[in-house]
Amino acid sequence: MAYFGWRKDQALKKPRHADDSGHRLTLAELAEAAAAMGLPVSNRRYEVETTEDRNRRATEQAKTEALNNAKEAIGVLRELGLNNHTILKELGFRGRAAAKESREGSAPKDEPCPICHFRTDPPHDGRSHRGQPKKKPFTADELEQKALTKV
Repeated sequence: MAYFGWRKDQALKKPRHADDSGHRLTLAELAEAAAAMGLPVSNRRYEVETTEDRNRRATEQAKTEALNNAKEAIGVLRELGLNNHTILKELGFRGRAAAKESREGSAPKDEPCPICHFRTDPPHDGRSHRGQPKKKPFTADELEQKALTKV
């Protein structure tokens, strides 16, 4: 049976020229061949640029441009007689927020423990379970050891 005028065993093969080796040159091989012929070769030209590289370069460029604009604007404000504190305050920057009150010194609230799901007298909370490798409700023996009674 003939496929488009070809014999069956030739239908799947592509015709080849006498000098065709059957493989394509890689970019490195192509650059080497061009250099051997005396043609100018730039490695950068053959590097594959990824989208991530382009995005990173554009981000860095925008960042440096924005910082230069900000420095210029701050310089103008300083020439007008404003100090750094006033400039930052006007721009909406505030000092560091006061640290939230630590729970270390505060007593537990009179609410059910989130782990035990019951109240005790005196009250306890999840911090009381910090010594347990796997957090679970206290057993009756553990309640006695900690001098807690179920309410």
